[in-house]
Amino acid sequence: MDFILCHAPTFRHGVLSYLRMGCCPAVALRKGRPFKHKALLARLVADCGLPLPVAVEFIENPAGGTYDKQDCERKAFNRIAPKIKKFFPRLPVCLGGDALFADQGVMRTCRSNGWAFIFTFKEGKTPRLFKDAFEKARGRGKGRRELNSRGGDGYGRTVRWAEKLLHEGNPCNAVFLDEWDADGKKSSWAWVTSIRPTDADTIWEIIKGGRLRWKIENETINTFVNGGYELRHVYGGNKHAQKNFFQLLQLAHAFNELVARGDLLRKLTPTDDGEGAGFKEVFMTVGHFARCLLESLRNSPVSAIKAALESMGRFQIRFSSA
Repeated sequence: MDFILCHAPTFRHGVLSYLRMGCCPAVALRKGRPFKHKALLARLVADCGLPLPVAVEFIENPAGGTYDKQDCERKAFNRIAPKIKKFFPRLPVCLGGDALFADQGVMRTCRSNGWAFIFTFKEGKTPRLFKDAFEKARGRGKGRRELNSRGGDGYGRTVRWAEKLLHEGNPCNAVFLDEWDADGKKSSWAWVTSIRPTDADTIWEIIKGGRLRWKIENETINTFVNGGYELRHVYGGNKHAQKNFFQLLQLAHAFNELVARGDLLRKLTPTDDGEGAGFKEVFMTVGHFARCLLESLRNSPVSAIKAALESMGRFQIRFSSA
């Protein structure tokens, strides 16, 4: 099953940035102040953490200016879900997202499309469901389940879960995780999922999927801002130019990730031990790789590049753990 993450990068009129969901979308300049504009982005996330853009839906009100309510992430999801189903009709999907997507409409869409889901679970979003799940997981009702592990260094974790919950007619389950570090500091997480936690392996897969959403949102956006993509640079004041740049940025990031995580460089840079040099050993950073690629396009004749590729013959590019 493939994990697809839906999240909402936010960019401003003339300046792109990132915020968590919850900002009112608009593209305008009022008294010199930029208003934020969002897009709902679906990413296919591999087990190794590789994020690949699947579809994007910009969150914006109708051009005519006639509408009852502002456009939002959940409305955008209703538009992007048919695209994902159309592009990948046979793909087994597990949809991930934050607590905003733990909604009866999103759950109903997932069930009708045959998708699983793992969403962040917060009390303020679905208070009745959260209370029911929390009471069952804590043993105040039927269905209590618990796993515990403690280390000698003070590190430990406790997992509790509740099965066969119902949210507005949608069956679901909940997983709660408490962790303690060596200093005794406690951290807590919770997820609501359609996947039934029947055994320990399944529970850890749910936790892995839930945490993967947070990891991708932080690391990917941090790479966009600080990893050489210049996400905050002003690339244009026209909203169409901003949309084009935003989508090109996703493609550029996907291309760089494929190069960085693949074994192409090891095939092109053989060493004495036969292993070849990895991405970090050759380029160190994505920014330096982009500059080298640009200079290669500027200075290397196309005929020379073509001859070099033909001399290599046919070969496969696989993911590398190095």
